[in-house]
Amino acid sequence: MPDGDDAAAGRRERGPLPARRRLEPKPAAQPRPEPEEAVRPDAMEDLPDSHPVGRGGLPPGTALLRIYDRDLPSGESCFGYEVHSCCTEVKIFDDRRYGRPDIAFHDNTALGGPLPVEIFNQMLNWSKQQGLLIRWLHFRRSRHPDLKLVIWDSTPYRIPWEMLWLSPPEGNTGPERGFLGAVVEVTRQFKLNGPFPELMRTSEIPAPYQSSGPVAAYIDPRMSLDRTLFTDLTLDDEIESMEDLFASLAGKPGASGEPRESGPVALVYVACHGTFGDRPEECVLDDFPYTSTADYDDDELFRLRVEPTLVFLNGCETGLVGVDVRKYNDGALRGFAEVFLRAGAAGVLATTGAVGTSDARVLAGKLLSWLKANPGLPVAEGVRQLRAEALAEYKRNRWWLRSKLSPSQRYEANVRLLPLLYPFMYVYFGGPWMVANDQLSDAGEPVETGAHQ
Repeated sequence: MPDGDDAAAGRRERGPLPARRRLEPKPAAQPRPEPEEAVRPDAMEDLPDSHPVGRGGLPPGTALLRIYDRDLPSGESCFGYEVHSCCTEVKIFDDRRYGRPDIAFHDNTALGGPLPVEIFNQMLNWSKQQGLLIRWLHFRRSRHPDLKLVIWDSTPYRIPWEMLWLSPPEGNTGPERGFLGAVVEVTRQFKLNGPFPELMRTSEIPAPYQSSGPVAAYIDPRMSLDRTLFTDLTLDDEIESMEDLFASLAGKPGASGEPRESGPVALVYVACHGTFGDRPEECVLDDFPYTSTADYDDDELFRLRVEPTLVFLNGCETGLVGVDVRKYNDGALRGFAEVFLRAGAAGVLATTGAVGTSDARVLAGKLLSWLKANPGLPVAEGVRQLRAEALAEYKRNRWWLRSKLSPSQRYEANVRLLPLLYPFMYVYFGGPWMVANDQLSDAGEPVETGAHQ
């Protein structure tokens, strides 16, 4: 990684203060009430009729953050949010209009983009202006230490909510401070526009569900070491391409013409090159574009629905969704995560930025090992555990973000911070109730092989 500019270089040093303030004794901190609550009439416009908010409340220990598009008087796009909780029937709505921030991993991790130190700093600075949301989350976490938060984001802004920095009130000894995705079990959802919603797995029912069956995996030959993650598992038929993977999920014969398995799959795993663009033809896994998924109707990918299936798209930018304003211009979110969810997958774990090959395999190995060791705990909790490790390392080394670092120190800081960003680039779409599968294998030893891009 190239050296970053010395953040302190060229800055004028401040002179001595002309006088010192005389400070009065600081008054004792007084407890403050929770934020005032306000009802918004169209609060549930993007939520399906089956959503528990519409049935009178969320399951115990859960909360919902919904982000939606708004328009400024100038016509500029912006967003707002509202929150729902299991312990109050009232929606809390922040009436501010937030312009689209330039903080998406997709843009900020591109070559020539901000260095890791800058990304961490911009997320910390952005978080400090989300006061009402941070305060509301503090009170929810205080009441529910094991809070499950569903983020329903149907905007195309790709905000990395998992890196919202949560800080407690002054003098408070309550929930741990840290990045949202590391201290709270977070799942993602967004509006799906499939013609047959009954194909989609209901994710709001508060009862555990578990996948079963073999693993259907497409692993690019350049990433063949990912196969070591599944040495103790039954791999489905030999799958040689993304097109072949879709054929397998539809029970269609492969290249050899031999019949396919038609039973359930516990896990669909993909390791290959990924690219993303708001135009569907620019969204590609390996050499298989999003537009090619039109060859399969949602109901044809029936193996995703025989039993609850987890899909793990371990390639760059596989979890991004966008709105095409050129060809279709219909406001629909499109992307590979959307394809699998619309066809009935119980959960999709995918990435929102570019991840290195060896780093992607290491993270997959850690997650699969955790799932094997904790078969009764939610998949989303396993993802949180990966982020919690990154948070702990970050807290031990806060000096990495100091402005006055030498060039060599700044280089070291960027190198050390980069792998801590990766766990936050992995997002889990689906319900909080999908639990780990006890058939999953321990991971093999990671080996350095180059870039996943």
